[in-house]
Amino acid sequence: VFQQLVSVLSHIDPPKLNESLGALAQAFSGRGPQLGQSLSDLDSFLARLEPSLPAFRHDLAVLPVVSNAYADAAPDLMKTASNATRISKTIVDEQRNLDALLISAIGLADIG
Repeated sequence: VFQQLVSVLSHIDPPKLNESLGALAQAFSGRGPQLGQSLSDLDSFLARLEPSLPAFRHDLAVLPVVSNAYADAAPDLMKTASNATRISKTIVDEQRNLDALLISAIGLADIG
């Protein structure tokens, strides 16, 4: 570990490190409470998210299978939607005839 640390530190340019740390210090200056609240909020969010991670992993694992199933079914679904559109248009176009049929059926039910 020490050897790796020495290797990393040997590649760092001290003036650039000083400049970077100075910029960070200036950016966070006076914002300690805000940063602390942000970290606390993040912790709360992650605590609520964590219980659902196993289900999320499972969902990601089955996503390719589900996507392929939808891809295979897409042409049939589009055909069904197209047919439903035609049926709806026919019902609208034949509304008067449909009304007459239903009124006749009501009259027939009253007689029977």
